Amino acid sequence: GTQDRTAGLISLPMDLEQLGQRILGAVPPGALVLVIDRAGRIVLRSQEAATWVGRQVPEPMRTLTVDPSEGVGQLISIDGVSRLFAFAPVERAGWSVLAGVPTAQVFADSDAAFAQGGLWTLAILVLAFGLAWFMGRGIVRPVEALSLAAAHVADGLTSTRVQVQHAPRELETVAQQFNHMLEARERALLRLQESEERFRTLAELSSDWYWEQDAHYRFVRFDGRVLKGTGIPSEEYVGKTRWDLPALNLGPADWDRHRALLDARQPFRNFEILRRGRDGQEHWGVVSGSPIVDDQGRFCGYRGVGSDITERKRLEQERLRLSLHIEELSRRMVQTQEEMRRRFARELHDRTSPNLAALRINLDIITRASPAERASAEFAGRVEDTQALIADTTVSVREICAQLHPP
Repeated sequence: GTQDRTAGLISLPMDLEQLGQRILGAVPPGALVLVIDRAGRIVLRSQEAATWVGRQVPEPMRTLTVDPSEGVGQLISIDGVSRLFAFAPVERAGWSVLAGVPTAQVFADSDAAFAQGGLWTLAILVLAFGLAWFMGRGIVRPVEALSLAAAHVADGLTSTRVQVQHAPRELETVAQQFNHMLEARERALLRLQESEERFRTLAELSSDWYWEQDAHYRFVRFDGRVLKGTGIPSEEYVGKTRWDLPALNLGPADWDRHRALLDARQPFRNFEILRRGRDGQEHWGVVSGSPIVDDQGRFCGYRGVGSDITERKRLEQERLRLSLHIEELSRRMVQTQEEMRRRFARELHDRTSPNLAALRINLDIITRASPAERASAEFAGRVEDTQALIADTTVSVREICAQLHPP
């Protein structure tokens, strides 16, 4: 990458025999061209490539690439032919190109042949450097373009695209697939961002904070209003389990039940926790969570949401207080009504019982009187006395009612 770190890995299968045929197909008969990597392995060979590609180059040839002080050397090739070889490095690849022609063609006896041999020497030098330039331009530069693009992507520049020209078909295919991968990655990232935004919006609407735990139930991430909701900053939660921080409403048995549920990898809902914040105030929170598993089904921890329910708890306590107060008032009202009923009964009994007893006696005498007795003055007096008792009783009842329910 651009900061000397691994940004990614680009790999591609290449048929080195076909690549060698395309690049080295025009090598004259008798001439031999090899391309070797920095480890001394044959990468391309103009003759019998199927036999020699991937094998180590003979040590004399390797020595020429390690110490190319002369640029040209006479060596006996693997096929036993003595050739004059020219060496040229492939730019930035660590590869080397060795191009050789038979010494019999180079060192001839006649002057004409000698002149022709000089031309051969020049030709192999041109061939070696030309192939080195071609491979640097056609292979190494496209690979570097892919590497640079991968580094840019690792640094967040996802709009990067690879442009290669005059490269083997395999590299052009890789470049196209790499660009397709980047486009698919951008689409996937866009969908992921949209999904995260929807999740964040839903989380904000339904809760106050989001949390994650690792496989040992230690907090590793918080998002949202943790300090406002719990009175404790998120930094004090990270690296701790939920039970590492004291809760005012939960004891050891409560935490044991909660841990058993987590060990069973079960989701949990509406787990209420009362904590004292750094501000000295009590804060109620309610949390819910679900287990996290990876693509292989391995447990990775828990994630969930939390909400501040301090105000809700305050209102619940206020409602409870008012309910108890109303219940006490109702009890007192019933007690007062019972006392008033008893007082009314006593007053009514004390003030009306004598009159009612006298009325009963008079009414009994009146109902049993004969016609002759009803015509007497005594009977008329008894009737008047009865009427007076009724009037007095009525007045007493009215006075008692007025005392119990004054206007």
